Amino acid sequence: MIPISTAMFDPRWYKGSLRKDNRGVWIGINDSRFHPPIDCECPNCIDKDPTKCSFGRDYYNAISKLNINEIIDSYNKLAKKLEIESPIFVLIVHEDPTNPCSERYSLIRWFKENNIELKEFNKDG
Repeated sequence: MIPISTAMFDPRWYKGSLRKDNRGVWIGINDSRFHPPIDCECPNCIDKDPTKCSFGRDYYNAISKLNINEIIDSYNKLAKKLEIESPIFVLIVHEDPTNPCSERYSLIRWFKENNIELKEFNKDG
């Protein structure tokens, strides 16, 4: 697996240069192309519904301008540089999975529209 942060502000243990952690996992990779256009909570959140969230809408509109082929190509080049065969790319987002009003909804939607299933990690099964 190759974790890639999409957060504007990575946790202290993650940020810094590209390196392997004590488990042999490459860390320190941050894809600024997925940074939110604004750093804020949704001021007009309605019932924690991501389809009505202004932040989610603005974030989706920003990432929908990205070229999926360029994203995939850059990730594959990274895997080749790291000498990882058959990589699994893991996007790390800032918000907790229990918060439906976050960038997760927009990321899942955008990848799906580009024929890629983005699965949510579930530590409980």
